[in-house]
Amino acid sequence: MLWLTRMPFDLRNFIRPQFLGVVLILAIVSSSCKKKEENLQPTGIEAQPSENLLGLLTSDTFQLTCTTQRIDSVRTDASTLNTVGSYVDPVLGKVEASMVSQLRLSSETIDLDELRDVKIDSAVLNLVYSGRYGNTNDQTFEVYEVTENLSSSVFYYSSSFVAVSNDPIGTRINSTTIPAAPINADGELETPSIRISLDTNFARRIINTDQSNYTSNTAFTNFIKGLYITSNNTNQSEGEGSILYFNLLDVYTRMIIYYTNTDGTRSELAYLINNKSVSFNLSKMTYSGSELGSVLEKEIANAERVYVHSFGGSMVKIESPTIATITKNGPVLVNSAKLIFTADTKDDNLYPPLSSLFAFGRSADGNLLYDLPDKGEIHYDGAINTSGGYTIGVTRYIQGVLDGKIENNGLLLRELGGSGARSVIYGPGSTTNAMKLQISYTPISSETK
Repeated sequence: MLWLTRMPFDLRNFIRPQFLGVVLILAIVSSSCKKKEENLQPTGIEAQPSENLLGLLTSDTFQLTCTTQRIDSVRTDASTLNTVGSYVDPVLGKVEASMVSQLRLSSETIDLDELRDVKIDSAVLNLVYSGRYGNTNDQTFEVYEVTENLSSSVFYYSSSFVAVSNDPIGTRINSTTIPAAPINADGELETPSIRISLDTNFARRIINTDQSNYTSNTAFTNFIKGLYITSNNTNQSEGEGSILYFNLLDVYTRMIIYYTNTDGTRSELAYLINNKSVSFNLSKMTYSGSELGSVLEKEIANAERVYVHSFGGSMVKIESPTIATITKNGPVLVNSAKLIFTADTKDDNLYPPLSSLFAFGRSADGNLLYDLPDKGEIHYDGAINTSGGYTIGVTRYIQGVLDGKIENNGLLLRELGGSGARSVIYGPGSTTNAMKLQISYTPISSETK
């Protein structure tokens, strides 16, 4: 106890003999607790022990029955990109995309009296290009006037019906699908765009209207309700065509009327498409006669290929009636459960597979979908890897099924966006990269219950 005499104050009076036992006991308890904390093992979905340590078992031989199903429609008024075009997919058949958007005033102080006598030179719809899905063949694009009111309080879907004019108000025949970047009047390089010429009679009607239609954007959108942009490609062959992506939020996406004033000077008047415009995508798929069409809505126990197509196209129902076999000797703790599958990437130059896929639970009648309890967890994943493989973590879902808390009505594999892309997936009956459900689990013995 020599060290006590070297302290700045006399601990001999502070630590009395009767307290030394308490100090020693606390030290021992602290050391014991620390060792126990260091030896703690994670449990449940975090537990990945070796098989020798806790009897972990792994199985990936569960029966999987797959059905490629049609999707009625998907909501598209919240899409980040808008789509126009068509292509003939060698696997899916013909895919067509169109879009609808409102025009808005660039200013609410436009004086129409100053435009009554101007000469309309031209009118153009400029759509900023953001990429494509498919080949680079030329396409014909058409613009129609929407004849029904659009509302920001309404949800619009890929299958929504919209009333439009009988005849197009704009056409671009044999348009390139690899647009160059134009130079504007100020000599600035704009972003690559598709420019569709519009009927000057339509432009004249817009500026010859009553001034009351320009008092607000609400008044204007009641007057000019919107534009419907589509393609007209009747003679496309297999492998031809593409879906083009357009960025409606780019400042250069707009309609422009070019005119000459009475004094000979030239001017232009822009009408905007922006985040306040009601905009949405429409799509149409013709699967009949295609590879996908031959298996659509057919329940196949060992399907070789299954198909997920965006645009409200197709999804895959996956059922596994044999997963309960792992509980035949009693309850189990599911340490990990993964749905593992791979996309066919032989056509990925033209038709790359979807970047992410999602799994949903379903009601017994299939009319209700719900997010899995695994969604948002780090193990959920769903993104494609560099080899075309996907892994979706379904640990909590499988545990719920085995515990009887979730009905085993199968999973639905689908995509949420509207890109027009697709994934051709090797099914459970494929001889290469077969789809499988892999479950790692630990039996719970009666002693530990």
